Amino acid sequence: MKKYGNIEILYDLDTEFFKREFIQKCRPAIIKGAVKSWPAFIRWDSEYLIKNIGNVLVKFRCANNCQFPNPDNIEENVIQEKTFSEYLKLLMQDSENIINKNWVFLDADQVCFFENGEHNDKFNIIASDFCIPSFISNNLLEIIGLWISKKGTASCIHYDGNACHNFNAQIRGSKRVVLFNPNEYKNLYLYGMNKELLFSNYSKVNWKMLNYDKFPNLKDAQYIEGVLEPGDALFLPSFWIHYFDHLDEINININYWWRPLEINLNAVSLSWALCLASVQMFAKDESNIGNHDVNTLHASFVPETELSILKNLEKTFSAWRNGRPG
Repeated sequence: MKKYGNIEILYDLDTEFFKREFIQKCRPAIIKGAVKSWPAFIRWDSEYLIKNIGNVLVKFRCANNCQFPNPDNIEENVIQEKTFSEYLKLLMQDSENIINKNWVFLDADQVCFFENGEHNDKFNIIASDFCIPSFISNNLLEIIGLWISKKGTASCIHYDGNACHNFNAQIRGSKRVVLFNPNEYKNLYLYGMNKELLFSNYSKVNWKMLNYDKFPNLKDAQYIEGVLEPGDALFLPSFWIHYFDHLDEINININYWWRPLEINLNAVSLSWALCLASVQMFAKDESNIGNHDVNTLHASFVPETELSILKNLEKTFSAWRNGRPG
């Protein structure tokens, strides 16, 4: 892998300029100090959160590996439910020793302030501590989610399967951000089309232990990176592939996902559309047909004949760059 640059940094958020030059052009950026004026940035420490939502039941992920999900065991997905206070206690136990300990991770897949047009009443007491950025239209907003993790927690290399833009507001702690342009799709070994139609948006590559013998195209993969510090925010355009490494003892993020007005054609978006169409064709649960998040749909096994055709089609898509065949 090769770093070819840094994520662009903005020191002032002019809404119209940001929409025109970054959102419409799908250019990622770190906005310095974007959320320092939010009450959440000032108030949200362990004591405040425990006082206000300590008794709220929350679901969170558990693993023996610091990466979520574990690229070497992608199907590992243990979910527990405890009060928020109990979760924080688990999160911080043995925080000085990161060897042979259990990892827990509260993410927006499990804890949402807003989803599918509805607010989560359990968190009303702290919902006034943050706001919806002015550049996100209410009718396009899909999810507002909460993430809380400890030092060393990392994401698997992936793209967001909901096809949305993301505004990632860093309330506490810092994290390293690594971003891959969608054109790097063929170098990152995403699961893509597979018999079970699962984990299509995740990479098989373990960032912590890069294996160039097993994944030779990795040597050609290029990325940009940056550090998201407390009070900063990241604009992550839809279908950009990414990896996060959480750097401080406790990391708190609020994430906003909203639908783009239009979807750029590239290797990732085409693969996503192919997987979504396939899931809809083979769906077990017809109530999920309208859902456009490939992570939440469940499908039957794809017949071998169809799978071969779909894989060949996806291989063709992998050559697409900037909206046209490469």
